[in-house]
Amino acid sequence: MSQAESTAAVRVFPVDVEHMGIRLALPIMMVVGFVGLFAIFSQPIDDFVTLTAGTIGGTAIVTFAVALVGALLIGALGDRLLKRVWPSGRTVALADSNGTLTLRDGRRGHRAAITFDLNARINVLSWRFTVRRSSPRAAHGWHMVACQLTQDEHQVILYTFVPPKVATESRYVAFHPLADPRDKAQLTLRETAEQRRLLAAETTRGEDGAELRPADFAEIVAALASHLDTK
Repeated sequence: MSQAESTAAVRVFPVDVEHMGIRLALPIMMVVGFVGLFAIFSQPIDDFVTLTAGTIGGTAIVTFAVALVGALLIGALGDRLLKRVWPSGRTVALADSNGTLTLRDGRRGHRAAITFDLNARINVLSWRFTVRRSSPRAAHGWHMVACQLTQDEHQVILYTFVPPKVATESRYVAFHPLADPRDKAQLTLRETAEQRRLLAAETTRGEDGAELRPADFAEIVAALASHLDTK
C-alpha cells in the first residue's frame, strides 16, 4: 500500500506533488534564507573569531559556509512543509467498490472531475523514455513512464519517473520506448505511425500530464492491467 490517503473502498493519490509553485518557491526561500543568515551571523562570527584568534577579518568564508548550510536546511524543511500544505489541486482516486478511476481537478478553468469505468473498454497508449539530463524530479538514466487513457470523450495522461531497476519490472513491459530520432529511418511504416502517436501523446503529457509518485503510479498500472497491450 502506498502513502495515498485511503478509505476501505477508495484510494486517493496526490498529483503533481512537486508542482510548479513549489519548484519556484523553494529557490526563493533558499536565497532569502542565505542572505538573511549571512546578515545575521556576519557580525557575531567576526566578533567570535576576533575574540578567540585575536585576528580581524577573514571571517567572510566562515559566514558564507554557515549561511549556505542553513539555506540548504531551509530548502529541505521547506520542501517537506510545502508539499504538505500546498497541494496542486489535482488528485487521482481509485474506487474499488465500483471499479472507477477519477481525476479530480480543483484548478480554475479546468473540468472538476473525469471518471473512467475500469469495467468497460479503455484505450490505453503507454510509452517510456530514458531521462538524459538530471533534474530534481529524476536522475540521469531514470525512466519516464506514462499512459494515456481514453474512454468516450474523456482523456487523461498519467505518468511518473522510476529508476532503471523498477522500469524493468513486468508491469512496465507494455510501455513502448520512444524511438531515438537517429533510428527512425530504420522503422517500418507501422512503427513510424505508432511513434507519431506516441510523440503526440508525449507533447500533451508535457503540457498537462498528471504526475504521480512511483508507488502510486504502480497501483494505477495494476488497476489498468487488463487494458494494457502486452504484445
